Amino acid sequence: MRHSLSYHSAMIFVTLWVLFTCTEGLAEDTVKNERAISVTSELSDVSQPRVLTVRDAVDRALLYDEGIAAARDAIWDAERQEVSARQWRDPELRPSQSDERNQLSVRLYVPNPWVRMHRVDAAVSTENAVSAEMERAMWLLRTHVRRSFVEIGFLDRDLAAVGKLVELYREVLELAKQRLSGGQAVAPELVPVSGRYLTTLSDRDQAERRRAKARRELAAMVMLPVHQLVLATDNEENLPTDLTDLCLPDLEQKAIRNRGDLQASSWRANAEFATCQESRSERIPWFSHVQASRTKETGGGDEWSVEVAISIPVFSWSSRTPALAAARYHRLQAAAQEAPRRIACEVRSAWHATEDALAARRLHEERVGPVVSDLNTLHEELRKTEGMYQAQVIDVRIQLLAVERTKLRLTQDVMQALIQLEEAVGMPLSSPSSLEKSNP
Repeated sequence: MRHSLSYHSAMIFVTLWVLFTCTEGLAEDTVKNERAISVTSELSDVSQPRVLTVRDAVDRALLYDEGIAAARDAIWDAERQEVSARQWRDPELRPSQSDERNQLSVRLYVPNPWVRMHRVDAAVSTENAVSAEMERAMWLLRTHVRRSFVEIGFLDRDLAAVGKLVELYREVLELAKQRLSGGQAVAPELVPVSGRYLTTLSDRDQAERRRAKARRELAAMVMLPVHQLVLATDNEENLPTDLTDLCLPDLEQKAIRNRGDLQASSWRANAEFATCQESRSERIPWFSHVQASRTKETGGGDEWSVEVAISIPVFSWSSRTPALAAARYHRLQAAAQEAPRRIACEVRSAWHATEDALAARRLHEERVGPVVSDLNTLHEELRKTEGMYQAQVIDVRIQLLAVERTKLRLTQDVMQALIQLEEAVGMPLSSPSSLEKSNP
């Protein structure tokens, strides 16, 4: 009767343990599937357009990006690996029964402290590396969304200017046709006018295709249908107007301190070094287990015994695992040492590109500014003639719109270059800490 109760108690314990393990796995799967359920529910609601600001678009892109989701899962796996590295192997209860004696043994597996220490260090370093890689991926996604907003805003304003140009060239073509029908012009005079009109139509078509492509890319990043995507009109980038308050050596140091890919490279090298040390520590003889037993003879009397087993790495001593781990460590260490130089080159390249964009815009303003002022004055004077110089008024307006398009393009180049510089530095340029000029 006693043995029957013990058997049933053991079976109940095993059943409860299996149910607990299965329930824990289902809970983890439920947490991982919440994002997919959220995406499906939001995509099903396409009745109303969504007005997005830059911040809203960045938040949605971070929520639905597959790379960020994979990085979150990698962090989760790294955390579980760290917990597993710190755990001990469960002890074993080993009962045995025969006609002459009953024995109950408890076997304890004692982890090698050197192996365990390096295994924990490798797990912690891997977790930190994955976290740093996720931070870098998030920053790159933010800058990508911001560049898309800047490009779409530029294309919207450029399309408005091109639309005005199309109407003006159409008016010029109609005036040329009227002069031809009135005998004041000849047919060859229509050729350049028609050519400029067709060229402007082609420019508008190309700009529309570029804007449609940019909108499709942004809609894919924020997980919204293109027809449901409406961008807010007050998306002003908080960027510095020039580089006078910034210092290139200071930005290089900030990039080296803040770039997640540099930190991840260093942590990866540390993890591989710990793995190398772990594989070397496995060559140290250590206890495979310690077992305490109590034996009760049928004739009476108890007997206690302690069993110790030591693992001696005789055949595994010639393993190539430590050498391979050391080779991987030296490769990662070399990459980590080269990373600061590479990042500094990226910052310098982005800095010089921003300088070139600012210089081009400044030079354009210096050269064209006085001419634009004279054109505006001339335009106002010609408009007072009550239609006597209609063709000349249209020509002046065309020239002003061409200057406006050039200015828009130069401003867009400056904003894109500044965002690229922020991407290279790994932090906003407009934050108070980044605007403090250092004296290297």
